[in-house]
Amino acid sequence: MPKKSPYVPINPKILKWAREIAGLSIEEVAYRTKYKPKKITDLENGDLKITLAELKKFRILYKRPSAIFFLNKIPHDPEIPKDFRGINGLSIRKMLPETLTEIRKAQYKRNQALELKQKSKDLIMPFKYKVILNRDIEDLAQEWRAKWELDLKAQKKLGNEYKAFNFWKKAIEDQGVLVFQASFKPLEKLNGLAIYHEKIPIILLNTRNSVHDRIFAMLHEFCHLLLRRSRIGDMQNYQLSLKHKNIEVFCNAFASACLLSKEDLESELNKKEYKDEDVLTLKVIDKLSKKFKVKGDIILRRFADMNLISYASFLRYFKEISQKNEKPRSKGIFMVPPDIRAIAYNGRSFTSLIMSSLNAGSLTAVEASAMLNLKPKHFRKLQQKIFRSE
Repeated sequence: MPKKSPYVPINPKILKWAREIAGLSIEEVAYRTKYKPKKITDLENGDLKITLAELKKFRILYKRPSAIFFLNKIPHDPEIPKDFRGINGLSIRKMLPETLTEIRKAQYKRNQALELKQKSKDLIMPFKYKVILNRDIEDLAQEWRAKWELDLKAQKKLGNEYKAFNFWKKAIEDQGVLVFQASFKPLEKLNGLAIYHEKIPIILLNTRNSVHDRIFAMLHEFCHLLLRRSRIGDMQNYQLSLKHKNIEVFCNAFASACLLSKEDLESELNKKEYKDEDVLTLKVIDKLSKKFKVKGDIILRRFADMNLISYASFLRYFKEISQKNEKPRSKGIFMVPPDIRAIAYNGRSFTSLIMSSLNAGSLTAVEASAMLNLKPKHFRKLQQKIFRSE
């Protein structure tokens, strides 16, 4: 006769808290665990004892360590950024449990980075930048392009979009921001999010998006940090506003202006070759796209921001460009080396900190492995890549 799993004295309030934080209803948990909804309700109310085997199921489902369920008080969990992908800035979506888990992971890594820097007595510079919504977008973007030493000549040298992505990622990480990546389910339709902290803020990007879209999302989310707001950004908010009072429109305009300055675009459009051409043609947009090394949708956004086209025209051409640039997904499987994947998902700044802490003895190999989601046997290659880049 099989031995019955022993009962364990957990805190039922924490069992309920863990479910709610994971974004799961009682019915969803019942479906995944094969338990009846009444049993889950009774367990959460403390009307029914829980066995060790049952706790293991909930621990795995809620992505929580077993020890947390035995605490006397409900633990403090980092706040989830507000979702502004709804209508008129109101959250109308329920995030998937997997998405909430990735956000908690990013917050956890940020807390670990803060702790390691404090332990090693590294100087932690506060994120000192702050802008307000009535700030002139072109002026703000030009200020940051100058800070990043990015003029048209330098931008053309960035080469392909992968090099451009790494440039922007490093530029933002150099401001004390941790840039993480995660793979979100297509159903979530999440481009990126920003979590503001006075020290070590976070940007989280979706690896399922194209490199071009991730560059735009990264700059959009960086603007959220400049506004000192934690947000899940709405990159699809195209509504135009002269003063950019809408936060999402403001951040979209900032990202576009960083990628292509108004001065450079106006200078190009003043050339004789454009005088006899209608600016509203895919031919012109394609020509400018190649000239400035940015995708056609950025050219279109700049036209809109500079009042060169109407909102209706913007939407029409945006749809055409999107259909033109849409690429079929490759059926082949490309395996990214583990060390490269670790840097891509954790960011160079965080990865470098973990490796430095490991070398200094502040972390064990097991701890570093867990933080980077990388087996210790790959550490040597990882350190070589970090060393070469620095």
